[in-house]
Amino acid sequence: MKNQNYQWVVLTALFFIYLASNGFGFNTLPLWYPSLTTEFNLAKGQISEAPSLMLILVAFLSPLFGYMLDKWNPKIMMLIGGIGLSGLLLSFSKITSFTELKIFYLLYAVFLCFGGIITSMFLINKWFDKNRGLAVGIFLNASSLGAVLFNKWAGGLIAEKGWREAEMTMAFVMRSEER
Repeated sequence: MKNQNYQWVVLTALFFIYLASNGFGFNTLPLWYPSLTTEFNLAKGQISEAPSLMLILVAFLSPLFGYMLDKWNPKIMMLIGGIGLSGLLLSFSKITSFTELKIFYLLYAVFLCFGGIITSMFLINKWFDKNRGLAVGIFLNASSLGAVLFNKWAGGLIAEKGWREAEMTMAFVMRSEER
């Protein structure tokens, strides 16, 4: 029998991981695009190539990672994803070229598959028999809530400190929240 209280602890952890990975990493990073476009001397709209690569890779990798969840321990996969995403977010401010930005997004896709929505939904389905719909609804709110919380903060930091220092500040705070 599953511990009915522990399932909510699992959901809370998944919520905060998704808040960081999508709310900050996925939904807030576009605030950096104007600064990156200027710094890397990109044509208007060219910056969107990098996140587009991430989305394409996630689309192709998702079935593979779904298959892996049937074979591997999802906790280990989540751990790999969390460590990888944390490292990437900490390294984002060190990017010096558009090529490095594309590599960042390709790696982000891989770690997002390890520790993002695929693994989280797998764990929610394992832990919840009753209240599964409620658990999914609570979990999915994390991405939107993260965007609301982090976008205003990020925008202010970018205006005040510049994109590199703003990103480092947020990445360190996000990393400490994941612990």
